[in-house]
Amino acid sequence: MKEFAQLIRWKDLTIAFLALIIIRISIIIPFYLQWMLPPDKTWDIFLTESFGLVFLFAANNAAVRFFDEKQRLSDQTKQIVVNIKDYPDLMRLRGVWIVLLAVGVMAAVSSYIMGRRFDYVHIATVVIMALGFHYAYSSRHALITGNLETALMYSVLILSQIPASFGQVDTFDFNNMHASFVTIPQLYRLFFIIALFAFLLALIRDITGDMANIPQDSKHNFKTLAVTLGGNRCKYVLYALAAVFVLFVAAFLYVYVYKLEIVQVLTVTVIVILPTVYYAYLLRKATQPTDYDFLYTLTGMIFISLLFIIFFCKYIFINEYF
Repeated sequence: MKEFAQLIRWKDLTIAFLALIIIRISIIIPFYLQWMLPPDKTWDIFLTESFGLVFLFAANNAAVRFFDEKQRLSDQTKQIVVNIKDYPDLMRLRGVWIVLLAVGVMAAVSSYIMGRRFDYVHIATVVIMALGFHYAYSSRHALITGNLETALMYSVLILSQIPASFGQVDTFDFNNMHASFVTIPQLYRLFFIIALFAFLLALIRDITGDMANIPQDSKHNFKTLAVTLGGNRCKYVLYALAAVFVLFVAAFLYVYVYKLEIVQVLTVTVIVILPTVYYAYLLRKATQPTDYDFLYTLTGMIFISLLFIIFFCKYIFINEYF
């Protein structure tokens, strides 16, 4: 069980699932409550969709492990592994990959049948499947491509929660509504901002993971960004990404949150901005794979902290400055 949990990267999956839950509680439900309407979907449909998306991420992780193990065996035997039936571990990994993928697809189909309507989450299912397979099969160790695909999958996960249909809200005249009401374009803008946060942080996290794997990736001739640029030059890329992330979070605080109580602003600063600055500080001194492993864990903690920003979004729906 422990090996399976590590295979699917259960910690990353937990973060993804929590993000979907908090988005629904802090953004989707308050948006409909302000119009005194029921949410776009019931909890059973939402949970079915969410579990489906999480299972797709788990399937992607199993696929990565499968192709990595296949590459390792090819390097050991000095020949390309064609018949995986001769390798029980590969057969087991492929079986796990297929089962998880099937569960994810069935969950998406089930949510469609339950809801009797199309939703962006079904587009996200196809996109995540395509990105995940391409990443696992050909680009996981390519120059920046794999990093961008991983980050994009997290952004797609966030954007999948945008309601495809707003029901009675579409019939309202927004010009005659109360100024504090959040409109559909403003809701879209909020989602894209959060998706941008997720993209930047996932990109930082994935490149950091590659930094820890430089010795192994160099041995297998993988052309990751860390291998191509070298550890020191790749650090400058991470410094730049961390700086952009901090600036965007600070801008979000100024534009959307600064009129809230100072406690909320300080909370976001302490749990998101300061740890990111601390990440950059530790990155400067990092030299060993264990150092980068710790930084990878730290970015996961920052990702969890980022969920608090989403949680504070619910206050936007009761203020007049969105």
